This record gives sequence, structure tokens and C-alpha cells, in this order.
Amino acid sequence: MKIALPVLRGSVAPRFDCTEEFLIVEIDEGNIVQRYILECPERNVLKRALMLIQVPVKVIICGRIDNFSLRLFQDRNLKVITGQYGLLDAVLQYWLNTF
Repeated sequence: MKIALPVLRGSVAPRFDCTEEFLIVEIDEGNIVQRYILECPERNVLKRALMLIQVPVKVIICGRIDNFSLRLFQDRNLKVITGQYGLLDAVLQYWLNTF
């Protein structure tokens, strides 16, 4: 399963729609198989959301997210976990055991 976290200076970005890159992490049985940064210079929220859908990710862990993107992800049965702030590795480690 692949998850995405919006990145801002080594931390989870406070807003999904303001990031320029995502950390994409592939997890298998609670272990990280692969992780990489996906650049996202696109400012259009629809194109940004569709880019993650095409990866494809199953989970998005973020701080806050706009309603349009949230509904788009939910309509495609993606899990969106909001209210997450802090260093990327700390947030990722916290959620790692739940996937």
C-alpha cells in the first residue's frame, strides 16, 4: 500500500494544497518497502489530487485539507487522515503500525 504525506521543510505541511512535494511511502506488512519524494509544482488542487490518485496512493496523511480534495479522495475510497503535524518520520512511525 502507498501513502502520501505533504512535505514542508522536513515536516508534514500544515495544508495539503500548499505543498510542492509529497513523501510517497510504500508499506508492506508494517514495513517500509520504498520511499521517495514526488515533486508537485502544480498549484491547481484538482491536478494535484489527481496526481496522487494516479500514483496510486491509498492513504493521505496531512495537516489540513481543502474540502474539494477531501471529497475527491473520499469518492475514490482513499483514506484521509487529517490533523497530523510534526516531523515526517515521527508522524510516519506513529501510523506505520496501523497499516
